[in-house]
Amino acid sequence: MTAPVMVDQEYTFNLGGSDSIPFCVCRGSWAIEYSASSWGTLDFQILGPDQTTYLSCLNAVKGANGTTTLSLPSGTYKFVPGAGATGVYAGIKIVQKIV
Repeated sequence: MTAPVMVDQEYTFNLGGSDSIPFCVCRGSWAIEYSASSWGTLDFQILGPDQTTYLSCLNAVKGANGTTTLSLPSGTYKFVPGAGATGVYAGIKIVQKIV
């Protein structure tokens, strides 16, 4: 398993059509942004309590471009493009940290 990247403020992933590397965020409100040249779906997942399985927390975003804001617990996350998605970029940035 790849060691997670710590995301403090913002981070952008050039996914192509592959899963992102795992990344960690602190508890807070986060903006999720995504775009693609050929679109299917994009899943946003958190590492589960068994520390092996990823669970969907924003399932199957559909469309070529968009943004959403989520309240997230501290944890390890990754983006997973669905079948047919190519040229995918996904980003995450802090809106408000909760201490």
